[in-house]
Amino acid sequence: MLVQAAAQQWQVDPASCSTSNGIVSHAASGRALAYADLVDAASALPVPQDPPRKDPKNFTLIGKPLKRLDTPNKTDGKVV
Repeated sequence: MLVQAAAQQWQVDPASCSTSNGIVSHAASGRALAYADLVDAASALPVPQDPPRKDPKNFTLIGKPLKRLDTPNKTDGKVV
C-alpha cells in the first residue's frame, strides 16, 4: 500500500518502485519518500486481499544473527 501510494503520487507504475530501509524509491526519476510520509495516503487505499509475499531468499533481517545492543549494559550492571 505504501508503494502504491508513492506510485500514485509520482504517477508511475508501482512495479518500478522499490523499498528498503523505510523508504520507497523510484530509481528512474531518483525520487524517494519515507514510509512516514506515505502513511496518510496509504491508509486511504483499499487493503489488498492477497498481497504478494517476499521470497525468503531476499530477507535481510529475518534469520540473520544481529548484535544485541542491550547485552553489555545487562552484563556490567548498568541496567537495574
